Amino acid sequence: MDGEGDGAFERLEFYCSLGPGRSLGEVATRYGVSVRTVGNASSAWRWAERASAWDDSQAEARARVHISEAEELAREHSRRWKIIGDKALEAFESIQSSELSPRDALAMADRATHYQRLGIGEATERTETREHLDTSRLSEEQLVQLHRLLAICRGDG
Repeated sequence: MDGEGDGAFERLEFYCSLGPGRSLGEVATRYGVSVRTVGNASSAWRWAERASAWDDSQAEARARVHISEAEELAREHSRRWKIIGDKALEAFESIQSSELSPRDALAMADRATHYQRLGIGEATERTETREHLDTSRLSEEQLVQLHRLLAICRGDG
């Protein structure tokens, strides 16, 4: 900041480097001055506000690195699962149809899809959302029809 001076800025840098548990006492001890002197500089140069901004910027930088690493890992997993999938397809194509039951072929395809979806971060399991249906205004006949429709949807009817 304008007029802050190199010494005051150096103390601010040390204060910020202490992290969220920082204290003015640690700065005073490090630079051999009183806590009051450090407190005056802290107030005059808004150290708490600037340290908070510093913490936020460091957290954002860590988050960017984490996201970048996660994206790279996802790309690597996807690349590996593609290779594995290609090799599985080659093996599958070399198997005589008499050697592989339809159930086994389906299981192989299911697993390949599962791991490919997993590799790109897609859902691998079905998820359901259940909503409450207010049936209080339905007639007895409508309730019977609804029951029949639900049974058909479940495969019971």
